Amino acid sequence: PFSGYGLEDTTASFAETIVEDPSKASEIYSKVKARGMAQKIFRLALLEAYEYQCAMCGLSFEEALEAAHIIPWSKCEHSQRISPKNGILLCSNHHKLFDNGYIVVTPEYKIKYEDEGFNQKNYSKSDMQASVSLNEKYIFLPKNKELRPEPELLRIQGSD
Repeated sequence: PFSGYGLEDTTASFAETIVEDPSKASEIYSKVKARGMAQKIFRLALLEAYEYQCAMCGLSFEEALEAAHIIPWSKCEHSQRISPKNGILLCSNHHKLFDNGYIVVTPEYKIKYEDEGFNQKNYSKSDMQASVSLNEKYIFLPKNKELRPEPELLRIQGSD
């Protein structure tokens, strides 16, 4: 599924290249033919960057971790599609809440939950733990600053 690379190249090796040098994300994306393959590379890079845990709750079941785009795939530039700077590793629940605007990450990497007055519905204990209790807390960030979400992208995402 790749053009211009050798037989030894894999989704894992491409992800590792991005983790080692995020500036190569655009170059690698241009060589990947299939969206599904690009998504796998993006997820592997974020798994490595976030040390295999959800940036919001710390869940570390790898099967439940997903690569969330800050600017959606369909709206971002090609160079941003597999860039860790346009992503956050989230568990399935927080990914859905993030994509649907219930949870926003500020450019300062703080979690904002949009129903601070608890007006939207009756919350279960689990609802509270997954959303309201995270309000104003900082997300877990990659140690390598080059792999952290781009604040400007978070600003754009939060203004939608």
